[in-house]
Order: sequence, then C-alpha cells, then structure tokens
Amino acid sequence: MLKTAEVISTEGKYAVVKSERSAMCDGCHKSSCGSSCAMGAIMGTDKSVTVTALNRAEACVGDTVELETADSKVLLYALVVFILPIAVSMIFYGVTKRIFHSEWLSVLMAAVGFILTFIGVGFVEKCKRGKDCDIVITRIIKKHEDNE
Repeated sequence: MLKTAEVISTEGKYAVVKSERSAMCDGCHKSSCGSSCAMGAIMGTDKSVTVTALNRAEACVGDTVELETADSKVLLYALVVFILPIAVSMIFYGVTKRIFHSEWLSVLMAAVGFILTFIGVGFVEKCKRGKDCDIVITRIIKKHEDNE
C-alpha cells in the first residue's frame, strides 16, 4: 500500500510523518456532509494521521515522501481488528451456551470476549511498539525548499 505524507520530524533512522486520511469519505454519496456522518463521528473530523516510519530514503523535515506498507500487513491488521473480535465473541457465546444453557449469560460472555480481544490486541501492540516498523519511507517525492 502506497501513501504520500510530509515529514514532521526525524530521529535517527525513523521519521514522524503526517498524512491525510482520505479513504473515510472517498466514494461516499454524502461527500458534502463534512464528516458529520456516523464514520465521521467515530473517526473524528481531523483527517490527518501522524505515524512513525522507517526513514530509508533519509528524508528531512518538510519533505514530501512516499510511504509503503506491505499489503499482507494491512490485511493482517484488518483481520485482527475486524474479524478476530467477532470470532472470539462467537466462540465465547457458543461455549457458554453449551455449558450453562443460558441465553443472557451467553450474550454477556460474548461481550466479554469482544472486549478481551481488544485488550489483548492493545497489549500486543504496546509490547511490539518500537521493535518493528511496518511503515517505510521509500522515496522523496519533493524536497522542502530549506533542504535543497
């Protein structure tokens, strides 16, 4: 997956970059709503995203760069965030229903499974932070005037 961003700061072999989140409203028939729809409420009205990327291109502050993330990583993260919580909820529901034969307890345990999945994903993400960088600056598209 390729994306364009601007370098905000650099530190060693890493750079903090700012990119515009445009996918949220792309193709929406209500594109004039100004992000006042349900997704706009969830994601917020700020369309910019700040991330840390591996600075292979040795970009400087103010440069416009191309970011790359492996498609397999994007699909894996989408699976973990969207499918795994539903699967765990279904397992918790099924096991509780089979053992206790109680509908309300099964629904409660499905909700617990859903929440535990996100707690687990957050814990793994926190442990992984700083060890591996999935976003890489592959090339400089435009040098900042001060860096030329």
